[in-house]
Amino acid sequence: MRLLKRSEPKQNEIGELVSKLQFDSLLSDIPTVKKELSADERAAQAREIYSTVMAKDFDAFIEQIKNQKSFSFDLETTALDPFEAKIVGASFCWHTESAFYLPIAHVSCESGLLGLQTDLPGQTSLETFLKSLRPIFEDSSVSKSGQNLKFDCKILARHGISVVGVSFDSLIAAYLLNPDRGSYNLTVLAREFLGRSVIEYEEVTVEKSSFAEVAIDKATQYGCQDAHFVWLIQKVLQPRLQAEGLNEVFNKIELPLIQVLAEMELAGVLLDCELLSKMSVEFSAKLSDLEKQIYEIAGTTFNINSPKQVSDILFNKLQISSKGLKRTKTGISSDSGVLEKLAGQHALPAVMLEYRGL
Repeated sequence: MRLLKRSEPKQNEIGELVSKLQFDSLLSDIPTVKKELSADERAAQAREIYSTVMAKDFDAFIEQIKNQKSFSFDLETTALDPFEAKIVGASFCWHTESAFYLPIAHVSCESGLLGLQTDLPGQTSLETFLKSLRPIFEDSSVSKSGQNLKFDCKILARHGISVVGVSFDSLIAAYLLNPDRGSYNLTVLAREFLGRSVIEYEEVTVEKSSFAEVAIDKATQYGCQDAHFVWLIQKVLQPRLQAEGLNEVFNKIELPLIQVLAEMELAGVLLDCELLSKMSVEFSAKLSDLEKQIYEIAGTTFNINSPKQVSDILFNKLQISSKGLKRTKTGISSDSGVLEKLAGQHALPAVMLEYRGL
């Protein structure tokens, strides 16, 4: 008799296989395991300089960024809903080995005082940040890049800043190069195009109610890495877009659409709630009447929304001819096209069409 001994799954090997096969939707089901860095990753990390820009350093930072003709940036916020999200910090990169993080609204949680939050000292105020960066964000001669910039554009638009000069979005570029990919988040893109692993959002926000509670040193590493990796991915993907003949659609269609879609999503759609409410009452009454008609014509009650039961009523109970009609795995089809063909032969299909339309 041969006995089998159960052992723990090799999470790192599973993760590498899932990544290799691009089963990106499964990655979230694999418990996070700290991966041992490769020699190349350790060497790259040793060269990286991620700097925190406190209020006392802010003016010097502004002087630096004013001299840049291009940079990548990323906003850290309290939520993913652009209407609720508050800016916590911002990261910027314009160099292959360095990036900057500007803390704006990080807080400390004093659990001893009923969980009261207090702003951490030494941060740049949101007003100062917006006032100083506005001319740069709105300067079309300065190229901006990022990951899913539509979100950042919406956040800044809420504060009266229109981002212009967007020249690269890693999410959109990766999509154009491979529309069938399951995921386009930075974790996946950094792994494929840089051979690097990223600090995950869940790692820094564990037991935190929002990013605002993340310690500034950890936020610096996380935020800077986002902006830095986008800067590096841009260097890899731009030549590929050129080689695949995708530059025109990328630059003339996709990138301009970022701002258009951001404005549309912020504006929303105007609804006449009173009219919709009135229509709902009218449609409900009409549907009820049609249900009664359908049951009377069919001579029995059945699930009107079940294609199988509808097919059974039409072709078995009522004996309507099914000649020339398409068939499915479950029997003769009862879709709208079939009902339209049958409407001239029997009263039920016509009433069914009206019911489905409502």
